[in-house]
Amino acid sequence: MLNSLNLVRRVPPLFETLLQFLAFIFVACLVSFFLIAVIQDSNIVFAHTAVELIAIFFALSGFMITWFLFDRASPKIHMIGFAFLAVAVFNLSHTLAGIDFFQHISGEYDLANRFRLVVRIVEAIVLLLFSLDITFRSDFIFLS
Repeated sequence: MLNSLNLVRRVPPLFETLLQFLAFIFVACLVSFFLIAVIQDSNIVFAHTAVELIAIFFALSGFMITWFLFDRASPKIHMIGFAFLAVAVFNLSHTLAGIDFFQHISGEYDLANRFRLVVRIVEAIVLLLFSLDITFRSDFIFLS
């Protein structure tokens, strides 16, 4: 009978999804702190790789949100979304170089630091372009 009088309010689905996402971020932060505090003393490479994989997951999540909402978003959001993709790719390269995945290929010993530097440069450039209100066209014309 309470429902017929409309006295019980239903939580909007967007708000519910936002709460679930914030809960997931909270749990990911707790896992990251656990990895840094407990496992770092015994195995620094494992802890660093696990935290980097969490960061890559969030960057890919930002890109996928932008990708699925591409028609509804502004060109500024498109730029941020593709920057998330670039950050995820370079951060994955940084993680793989940190565990010596590229060691035999390139012979460079500081390749992980170079990828980390590229990630920070991409982030800085996109934030600068976003703050200066510079956008790129998203209605590219492809010749067929």
